[in-house]
Amino acid sequence: MPNTIEQNLTRLQNARTAIQNAINAKFGTAAAGSGYEDFASAITNIPVKIGATDYETIAKIVRAGLASTYFHIGDQIVTTYTDTSGHEYEMPWDIVAFNDATLESGIVVPGMVIQSHYATVEEIQFDSPEPTRPAEQDYQGQIAQYGWNRYSMSAYRQWLNSSATAGNWWTAQHEYDAAPSQASTVNGFMHGLPAGFLAMLKPVKVETVRNYRDPDTAQASGTYEYDTTYDMFWLPSKEEEYTVVNEPNHREGYAWQYWKNVLKAPALEINESLPQQDWASSEATHAIKAHRRFALNDQSTSVVVRLRSCHRSYSYYVWNVYATGRVSNGNASNSYRCAPACEIC
Repeated sequence: MPNTIEQNLTRLQNARTAIQNAINAKFGTAAAGSGYEDFASAITNIPVKIGATDYETIAKIVRAGLASTYFHIGDQIVTTYTDTSGHEYEMPWDIVAFNDATLESGIVVPGMVIQSHYATVEEIQFDSPEPTRPAEQDYQGQIAQYGWNRYSMSAYRQWLNSSATAGNWWTAQHEYDAAPSQASTVNGFMHGLPAGFLAMLKPVKVETVRNYRDPDTAQASGTYEYDTTYDMFWLPSKEEEYTVVNEPNHREGYAWQYWKNVLKAPALEINESLPQQDWASSEATHAIKAHRRFALNDQSTSVVVRLRSCHRSYSYYVWNVYATGRVSNGNASNSYRCAPACEIC
């Protein structure tokens, strides 16, 4: 009879500990700079791929507050995803952070954040143009032409958090809202995921900074006004993917350790008036290359992926990671893929 995932995880943890102890015993007095002094800790961070065999056990481990004991940043939990056409894909999710999650009830529970390793099959509009929006509600007519960059009201957020079929996942959220191009042609994102995988997750608190321009979100420059949502799945922010310096401000979450590890460099502040492609430093070059993302249905071609962060000086620009790995702006009405995150808790 095959081992359960809990038995395999215990064996993995014991093996990592035994290897580390053996290395410490042999090279415990190694001189600094020899390379051996870091090897033992590196062994414990070897990522593993965890098959979709026992989601309930994974959830129990996380809910017991033991996630960081059994799992490591960079480990992958593998599930399946079925697109609207019925094609099924293997879908790995990277463990990106261990943290406490805040539920809508206000209860704080142990959690583990995971993020899709690949971009989604579907390309979705962040928000459709809103041609009926009156001028007094629209700075320079930006939303009427190019859509709204307010994540809490976005079509993308609705799509990510719906298990409904095509034609049933989108509803107007305000009087000027317009349906995205994909509303009647693609299923809600959650429709394609197994019930056992979804059962590990709960809606958790997500904070997103508003822009300066809209009448109902107006604020003084340099201040931060937030929308708070509770989501099963969400688009990462600039801070969470470590493309800006966020500590100690914690403007839209915090830097996930996975991205700190991948980028291997201090976060680089994005100047909203200066496109990232103008950066010239070696750190920026590395970060750009490391940030590229490939699609679930085409793992050889890098693609544009959405972030949820808005450009605060405009009503329609949303930050994205482009195919080269650069982070810059795009219209809310553009249809792009995403690499969503969720939390086991």
